[in-house]
Amino acid sequence: MQRKAKEVGMLLVTGNQPLWALFKALESIHLGSSVILVSPHSRELTAWLRARGVKSLSLLGHVPIHPWELDYRHVVVLWDGVDEKAAKCIITARERCGCTFHFIPDPKQFSIWSGLGKVEVVCVPVSGYLTRSGHGVLGKGLALQAKLWFPEAHKILGYSLRKFGNFPTVLGEVKGTYVMTFPTKPVQEIYPCEVIPEGRRYGFKPGDVVPGFLLPDDPEVIEAAARALRQAIGPGTIYLPWIEYLEALRPLKDTAAMLVDEQGPRPLKEV
Repeated sequence: MQRKAKEVGMLLVTGNQPLWALFKALESIHLGSSVILVSPHSRELTAWLRARGVKSLSLLGHVPIHPWELDYRHVVVLWDGVDEKAAKCIITARERCGCTFHFIPDPKQFSIWSGLGKVEVVCVPVSGYLTRSGHGVLGKGLALQAKLWFPEAHKILGYSLRKFGNFPTVLGEVKGTYVMTFPTKPVQEIYPCEVIPEGRRYGFKPGDVVPGFLLPDDPEVIEAAARALRQAIGPGTIYLPWIEYLEALRPLKDTAAMLVDEQGPRPLKEV
């Protein structure tokens, strides 16, 4: 029997970030009167939230992922860097209720999403695999995080793969910055072939089709994506996640492309 959902104004999920940075970021967000809090700073944040007029405050020890557990009505705030379980919870909320999503950058490490509103393009790595329903796969990491802004991203990617093949495509725009896919893996291969460690549990047999998201990065796919991206955006500034096969990115060497890791962005031409 399905349980009745509990209506809340906000689900506030934070990581283990400095309190001063969290307080500063929340100052600019309308909290409403009802908040459910998931945070290692529960005691400190409880006092802070009550002092700012939050009347209904509930604490959870974990992020709920079952759709019937909560009914998010207005705002979801997610601190950059929380785990994939939390990201899936936020995506479920957006798909069901169309609630607002706020990105609060982590001051301890650089995030590629800090480029929103500052650069022309932010890229997320994907494979070219299509599901049986005709959708692309954005199941983890930066690709999954892109769905926080664009819950329909898997459908957009699927349409692009069917029509244009395994090349970069625009998922949407945030603060004037385009969020684009950047293929790093092939569509699929026939086993036996190299698979990533997480793929070994699938127990492939000779002749099985191995989906692209279980395959390692392919330098030929990366170079083709780099050429297509160069033609699409010209010399504009691009944020790319760190990619092992730097030589495959040579079509972007004459652009303002930046490779991004936790330390920050570095010009591709200087790497």
